[in-house]
Amino acid sequence: MPTIESMKLADVHDIPNPGSISHDAAGKFRPYNIMLVRNGLDIKAYVNSCPHTGAPLDFVDGRFLSPDKQHIQCTTHDALFDINNGRCLAGPCPGQSLKPVAIEVINGEVWLAD
Repeated sequence: MPTIESMKLADVHDIPNPGSISHDAAGKFRPYNIMLVRNGLDIKAYVNSCPHTGAPLDFVDGRFLSPDKQHIQCTTHDALFDINNGRCLAGPCPGQSLKPVAIEVINGEVWLAD
């Protein structure tokens, strides 16, 4: 994961429950996009890049969940990923995972962790 300065990504109440949003962040070598996925009080963050092709996972900007909201879904090849650990569960990338992004929730705000 690129080294980046701590920055606020979102307010918790701005992330649908359950649901997802995206946020652009500046990396050490290039910008990249982060997906924030919320289920209740639990929020996970991953780099928005399919391990199979490197393409963004969202077809509609910021929407990453399967129709039943139980998995992260890549809209390019319909791969399904576990929300809690980013591991591929179905599709063309078995054994691969999404790249996690370290975050902290502080006073209702989601921040990149240092």
